[in-house]
Amino acid sequence: MEERHMNLHLPRFAVEASCDLEAVLTAMGMEDAFSEQKADYDAGTSSRSGSHAHKFLHRPFLVVTEEGSEAAAATSVGLAVTSAPDYENFHCNHPFLFLIRHNESNSVLFFGRFSSP
Repeated sequence: MEERHMNLHLPRFAVEASCDLEAVLTAMGMEDAFSEQKADYDAGTSSRSGSHAHKFLHRPFLVVTEEGSEAAAATSVGLAVTSAPDYENFHCNHPFLFLIRHNESNSVLFFGRFSSP
């Protein structure tokens, strides 16, 4: 791979998903969290309420507009595109994968695909 300067043309889009994480968390070894007999969410209380996890839902979203992008209502990034004569044009007028990466930790925060621009 090589670094190149480009004019990026992205469509406006919004991506939202919803997934139940119970099966994933159970497979990772957190089965006690969903057990009425084994779950212990009463730390620091004097009584045992019998609490256990019923659902773990994850709902990420990403919105990209001319003003910037917003992900999970907590992160906002402003994007500005300026033209330069030696820059290549890249039009995202076809399905594409995207990711948002935290540069300092090199961690991927969001990853997804956009299939109908």
